[in-house]
Amino acid sequence: MDTISIHEKERLKKFGELEQLDKFNALRELGYEFKPIESDTIHHFEMAFLIFLVTTFSICLLSSVFAVIWGCYKFLIDLYPDERQYSSRCVEYILVRTATACFLMSPIVLFGATVFLLYTHLHDTICPILQLEIQNQNMEDYVNLFHGYFDSNHLISFFNDLLEERIPLNIETCTKFMRPMQGLWLNLTITSLFSLPWAFLNTRLAKTLRHHNKSVFYSSETYSTIPEKSKPPSIHSLFMPKY
Repeated sequence: MDTISIHEKERLKKFGELEQLDKFNALRELGYEFKPIESDTIHHFEMAFLIFLVTTFSICLLSSVFAVIWGCYKFLIDLYPDERQYSSRCVEYILVRTATACFLMSPIVLFGATVFLLYTHLHDTICPILQLEIQNQNMEDYVNLFHGYFDSNHLISFFNDLLEERIPLNIETCTKFMRPMQGLWLNLTITSLFSLPWAFLNTRLAKTLRHHNKSVFYSSETYSTIPEKSKPPSIHSLFMPKY
């Protein structure tokens, strides 16, 4: 043991203290380095799927909301039954289409958002463990590459102190990294759940408008506002005929 320590001291004397300090600082940086564990392909697929769901779902919901607001506005400002009937038909057409789209999209959005939400929580669990393994491997490769700059006794204590700091830091970093995606998938899951009763409400409103249109149509046939053509007045002679 004495001969080994003597050889290490002689070997370390070849390098200056600044060079050794730089190597330890570089080794520390490798211990805190964070690398995403998911590949670029998975990340791009997740973002593309998220953009597709948000875009299509937003169009369905916003179209139905616009139809309801526009229908209420036209019903208030239109004074004639024909104009109200035309507006209600347009609103009914939009509501039926948007309700059908919401009924079809809600299960797809709910399934996709739930799967990716579970994936983000699984990522929070696995990420700190994998980050620690990646960091340890990088530090080991660096030490093997520049083994002449490090003292084995100092290196063991350095790794032990660094390990106590890296575990909570990796957990915090992984949580912050996936928190925005967790919020997006959670909001999308909640929105898909509330879209089902909203679509059902749109169908009920469309049926109400359809019955209203039929009642207006039949009432316009029974009680017409157009006056009937009056017969021309007959002109009677004012003078008695002569005999």
